[in-house]
Amino acid sequence: MKTIIALSAVRYDRALLSRLPYLRFAEERAFSHVGMLRDRTTRLIIIAEATFEDAIVDYYLRDVAGFHEVELPGVKRRIELIQPRQRPHLPLDTLTLHDEPLVARLKGIIKDARQTRLVNFAASADTDLLSQTLGVPAEQAPHNLTQQWGSKSGGKEVLRRSGVPTPGGSANSAYSWQDVAAAVQQLDKTMSGLIAVKLSDPKWGSAVGTVVMNRSTIRPNSSPAHGVVTIRQPWAAFTKEMETGGAIVEEYLDDVISAPSGQAFIDLSGAVQVISTHDQILINDQYMGCISPASEFVATINRHLESVGSTLAAIGIRGHFGVDFIVRATGDLLATEINIRKVGPTHVLAQAKDAVGEATSLHYVHRRVHQPQLLRSFSASGVIEALRDEGLLFERRTRKGVLLHMLNAVSPCGYIETTCIGNSLDEAFDIDQRLHCKLGLRLNGAADIV
Repeated sequence: MKTIIALSAVRYDRALLSRLPYLRFAEERAFSHVGMLRDRTTRLIIIAEATFEDAIVDYYLRDVAGFHEVELPGVKRRIELIQPRQRPHLPLDTLTLHDEPLVARLKGIIKDARQTRLVNFAASADTDLLSQTLGVPAEQAPHNLTQQWGSKSGGKEVLRRSGVPTPGGSANSAYSWQDVAAAVQQLDKTMSGLIAVKLSDPKWGSAVGTVVMNRSTIRPNSSPAHGVVTIRQPWAAFTKEMETGGAIVEEYLDDVISAPSGQAFIDLSGAVQVISTHDQILINDQYMGCISPASEFVATINRHLESVGSTLAAIGIRGHFGVDFIVRATGDLLATEINIRKVGPTHVLAQAKDAVGEATSLHYVHRRVHQPQLLRSFSASGVIEALRDEGLLFERRTRKGVLLHMLNAVSPCGYIETTCIGNSLDEAFDIDQRLHCKLGLRLNGAADIV
C-alpha cells in the first residue's frame, strides 16, 4: 500500500489571520489529492483542524474526482481525516508535530506502507522535522533554503542569476527608512516616479506586505509617511516588520496591462517540470484568481520557469514553485516575485485535471470571492445543491461547469472559490457570468488569500 500524508499548513502573521480568518481554511486544499485514490493501492491521510461534513467529502470524491456512487464506500475506506489536538493560534504543522499520539498513529499507519510521501503546502521548520521524525520525504523542502531564496530579496537574486528580467531595484535588503532612501538614490533617474517597498519575508503575499510610495518624497533623515500612495496595514506595523525581516526597494510600474504567472515542480532528482501558465486576475494588486491558459508569452514564461527551476534545484530546493510576471504597455515581460511553495492555481489545476482528465486541454476562469453578507447565508451543501439544481455544477459528461473550493469557509467566513470550466475561454467566461448572477456575487469582491 502507498500512503500519501496531505498537510496543507499555511503560516501567516497573526494580525493578518485575525483580520482574514478564512485563511485558516486553506487546509481544505488537501482534498485536491483525492484523485490519487484511483490507484487502489493508495491510501490518503488528510490532516486538518476542521471537521468536514459528509457533503463536502462526497463532493470532492464524486463530483470532482468522478468516483461512482457504488465506489464511494471502498474509496472512503482508503481516506482518513485526522485532527490534531486544538491549540489556539498555532499553525497546523506545529499542532501535528507536537501531538505525540497523532505522530505515533501516523507511524503505525505508515509502518507497513510500501511507499509514503508527506505532501505539504509549503516548507517549514516543523514540516522538515515531522518528515525526519516519520522517516518520509516532504514534497516541499527544505525550510532554511525556501525561507532564504523565497524571500523578496532572495527571489530577486534567483531571478537575476537565472537571466530573467525584473523591475529596477536592488536585491539587497533595507532595514530602515534611511536604507530605503539610500536604495532610492541608486535607482535609475529615468525610472517611474513611484517605488514599491516590499517586506522580504515569504509570509507576506497578495500585496499585503507592500507599500507604494512617491519616490520624490523619500529623503535621508526625513519621515517618509506622507509619501505613501498605498498601504494595507498600519504604518507602525510595517516599519517594525521591515526592521526585523528587511524589505527590498523596487521601481513600481503603473503601465501594467496584464499579469501572467507560471508554476513548475522540482522532483527529488532535481529535474524541472513546467506545469502551467495563467493570467492572474488582480484587483488593487491583490491576487483574486486566474484564467487558463495564459493569453501570451507562454513560451517565454516556460523558458523562464525552466531557468529558475534549474537555479533553485542547484541550490537544493525541491517541490512546487511559482513565478509572477507583469507585462508593460511597452510589451516588456518582467518577473516580479518567486513563491517557493504551492501557489494559488496549484489546487485549482489539480482538481480541474481530476475533473476533465489529464490529456484534455483546459480552459477555465478561477475566482476568489469574499462577500460575508451574502455568502454566510449559505451552507456548503446548500451551495453545492443550488448549483446542481441550476445545471451549473461541473458535469463530467459535458466536461464543463463550476468546480467549488474552500467550501468549509462559506458559512463561517462568507468565502468561497469557484472555477468555471468550458470547452473554450469564451464558454468558461459565460459560465462564470451565469454563476455570479445566480448567487448575486460581485465579480470584483476583494480577498487577500494567497
